Amino acid sequence: MKITNYQALILLEMEETKADKGIWRPDLAEQLSSYTTTVFDNLIKLQKKKLVDKYEFNNGLQGRNRILWFATMLGKKAIQIIQEGMK
Repeated sequence: MKITNYQALILLEMEETKADKGIWRPDLAEQLSSYTTTVFDNLIKLQKKKLVDKYEFNNGLQGRNRILWFATMLGKKAIQIIQEGMK
């Protein structure tokens, strides 16, 4: 399975922020200094590869649910491989 450098950067940023409970897409885009649409496109590609997953929650107010993204177990293994390759 191949991932791009940008997708690897997203996974590493998720690991760096300790996003066990998930990270919100605008926060991730801000940390990467990138557009939210670019981040979203790459998150969808990573989701298709089963490296990340999402869940949504509602705080009881009107409006859309907040969607948080997190690395799956396979994604965490990919993060370890990327980090070992960087050494």
